[in-house]
Amino acid sequence: MAKNEWRKRIAAGSPVALDGVSYMVDAMSGEWVTLRALDGTPSRMPLRELAKRVAGDDAPPPLSERFQDVEHRLSKAQVEKLDERRAIVRWFESGLRPEQRGDATPDPRFDPQMVERNARIRAIAEVIAAQRGIKIASAVKHVNRILDRATTGEAGLLDPRLVAPLKVAKHEAIEGLVREYLQEHVYRSTTTNRSKYVDFSAWSQREHDLEVVAKRTFDRALTNVYDRFPHLRQKAKSRESTAKAPSIAVQRRFAERPGEYWFIDATPSNVMLRDPYAPPGKGRNYRLKFAKIIDGATRLVVGRSVSEVADGYFAGLALADAFRRMVDDQGSRQSDVLGHAWPTIGLPRVLSRWPIPPRRLLLDNGREFLNRYGMWTLDRLGIDVEPQRVQDGRGKGRLERFFGTNRTNFEELQYNYLSGSVEGRGSEADSEVILTWDQLLERDDAWTESYNVTEHKGLRAETGRRISPAERWIELAEEHGVIEVVAWRNEWIRFLPHQVVTLNRYGVTRREMVYNAPIISTLIDVDGAAPSGKVRIFWDPADLRQVYCFDPDGNAYEIPWVYRTEDTQPFTDFTLDWANRRLEGATRSKADHQKYLVDLLVHWQSEDIVLLAEVRGRKNAQEIRGTQLDAIRAVDAGAIIAAERIVGQEVIDAMELDAGDFDLDDDGLERLENDDDDDLFSVYDD
Repeated sequence: MAKNEWRKRIAAGSPVALDGVSYMVDAMSGEWVTLRALDGTPSRMPLRELAKRVAGDDAPPPLSERFQDVEHRLSKAQVEKLDERRAIVRWFESGLRPEQRGDATPDPRFDPQMVERNARIRAIAEVIAAQRGIKIASAVKHVNRILDRATTGEAGLLDPRLVAPLKVAKHEAIEGLVREYLQEHVYRSTTTNRSKYVDFSAWSQREHDLEVVAKRTFDRALTNVYDRFPHLRQKAKSRESTAKAPSIAVQRRFAERPGEYWFIDATPSNVMLRDPYAPPGKGRNYRLKFAKIIDGATRLVVGRSVSEVADGYFAGLALADAFRRMVDDQGSRQSDVLGHAWPTIGLPRVLSRWPIPPRRLLLDNGREFLNRYGMWTLDRLGIDVEPQRVQDGRGKGRLERFFGTNRTNFEELQYNYLSGSVEGRGSEADSEVILTWDQLLERDDAWTESYNVTEHKGLRAETGRRISPAERWIELAEEHGVIEVVAWRNEWIRFLPHQVVTLNRYGVTRREMVYNAPIISTLIDVDGAAPSGKVRIFWDPADLRQVYCFDPDGNAYEIPWVYRTEDTQPFTDFTLDWANRRLEGATRSKADHQKYLVDLLVHWQSEDIVLLAEVRGRKNAQEIRGTQLDAIRAVDAGAIIAAERIVGQEVIDAMELDAGDFDLDDDGLERLENDDDDDLFSVYDD
């Protein structure tokens, strides 16, 4: 080490050492410097003189602030070594041996008044050499080394590492930059550390004008950041979401009774499925989306739905499934695996015997939940809506935890398991796909029923008992009471997609399809039946041959398509879209278009063209939703008032005879002039 390496610029707050005494530069004023000793005593000195003394090659290095509490940090061995060095310095300066008292007479061999420096050092070294059994030359070097260190003051007798200023390691200095870099950049889980190092070096040089650090320095900093912030190790999507999450809410809520609030969310399935309707040689594989609802107080899974597309109807089916189970008492169920009935099988029995509708539904801000259909359904059911905070899944953490359990305890055991990341893919992920949607749903139902009657760790932490979600629901329901749920009367219709349309005497129109029935005339003629001149219609997406509506008394009515016959097969919106694309470039009237569409449907059904048109999963997707709707409809005891006779053919024929009298309204619908002499509904007269 160079002699002047310790030199520092004189500034307020910097330490200096003069004549073995440590000072701190307290203030600088013009040509004068105010110094303050460790005991607080101030002194003044010309700046030029201080600079000259400090800059000398023989000037001792300044002490660091670590010298203040050094004795509290010494070990027992270090204290003994410091006392030994102090005794040797005292021995040399006063001539008193370590065992002598301060008022004793010095030995003539060591008396500084009688013996010169080198002779005293050798005499001291001879005694030390005899005590330790070492050579005199080694003892002389030892004494000289201690005396040289003593010239810098008390700190010189200590291990320099104890008083040296702390040095910040390079990897510690750049840890903040590494964390900032990881939060700003999104990587796949397969990206190597070397690639990250190269990118980080370019980023730090561009954004912070920082010199390129060694890769080992970056690796150390990266390891420390990962240890302190484990979420930065997660996959890119999760890491980005976590980085954007808001601060944790100070107050957390805990539900005390069933139905206080429910959680609903959607998640993609991690099992690949096949489309059974795909043509030979053109197999189609896809992943389902699950919507599930659990109770906040009991963790009971109360409802679910599946679909290929997440939309409002998809979420509505999950709600309908939960309410269906409150009116459908299936009792015990037969297990095909066990071969005997299991009376506490979970979902159906608990909800039907102890029904408790929810007061509030906690959902995220996905468009499948926050839409006109969903808000109308929740308002009709009297359920409050509480959207969770954006980018914060902790609001419904119990449902997120359930999704994790569902993945690890159920989906990972299925063939063609995919996982959410590359490293977690199942061994059969790329094998031939074997499961269909109904097979996976059947297995998921069985697993969910078992989950509901299995002891839950979260409930054990809350109650201190081994208890299942189903048993906890029963306990709280008996404590707080249940709410009677009346038998359904056409309630399944209200969960269908719906729309408010304008009434006219020729029916209602949806997507240029005209539907008519006597109830339309009644709603128009009866005062107060439809004050706004509009009615809400409901339709089954898998069967558009008719729509449904309700009168003010709550009776359900079927409104058939004006061209429906006994031979008309169910058709969907996809069928209509496909037909409209086939008819592009032609110009026909609305009546001709509807008549031609009937002929096309008959032709397609006879040659199975519809099936070929839907090979991309439309038929499979419609079957998924249709099956769930059938299960919901099966528990409904309501009766739909059907039209005694389909209104349509006679009206359309009359319209075609006098096409010149057609008027076009704002929607582009052709209708006859309002002629009081014509009774279009005379066909219903007895």
